[in-house]
Amino acid sequence: MSTIDWGTRPDQVDALALKEVGGFAEVLEPFCNGPKTEIALINAVQLYCYEESKVMRAFPQMLKVLYNKDCVSDQAILYWHSKGAKTQGRQHFLSVTQPLVNFLREQEDSDEEDE
Repeated sequence: MSTIDWGTRPDQVDALALKEVGGFAEVLEPFCNGPKTEIALINAVQLYCYEESKVMRAFPQMLKVLYNKDCVSDQAILYWHSKGAKTQGRQHFLSVTQPLVNFLREQEDSDEEDE
């Protein structure tokens, strides 16, 4: 994330941050091989977004990129949302990720119905 030009217009910062996360996802994916590492990654992104408020809005999209690139599982996101979130900015991050969590729960429910 150090390559992001923080002087960029605010509407472009989110897109640049997502591009960076997508680039690092390929490197991170092999190391995200269990629930603990996946939760640790989500918490690291949460803390980074909390400390760099310019990218705070992009947190749900970053989480979605990490999910789509198989760095974090749906179970890790659901656990993080229910019990694993760090205290720094917890309420903000939980509320902005609620649509993603709802989607993952619906997917989980539909998978159970298919069985």
